[in-house]
Amino acid sequence: PRLFRKDAWSFNREGIHAKIVVRGGAGELRERIDHHPYAELAPYYRKMADYGVETADFKFKEGKRCSLAGALAIGPIRFLKMYVAQGGFLDGRAGLTVSWLGGVSDTMKYFELYRGSRAERSSVG
Repeated sequence: PRLFRKDAWSFNREGIHAKIVVRGGAGELRERIDHHPYAELAPYYRKMADYGVETADFKFKEGKRCSLAGALAIGPIRFLKMYVAQGGFLDGRAGLTVSWLGGVSDTMKYFELYRGSRAERSSVG
């Protein structure tokens, strides 16, 4: 949901993701909404780093681990999925930027998970 009445929604946090729960009906907008949450990339990078640590911590607590190879591979895989498979190339520079940032974001998350996995291995041995 993108637009909703303030008195008709709540958050349902499931793991690291917050889900909006709308009470009552929902409709669809007929027009497009341009969404530009960041005027510059620096605040986005800070948020991405914080989210990467939070995601890695959550995955680690769930028992997930990551190798160095996995951490290196995930970013390019995400980029290709978004840019090629999901048609990001059709959106020009915006599609390239969003796909690239998706790859960087996943790389950050999985390097954090790798770091935790490596720390765990070194503390066991």
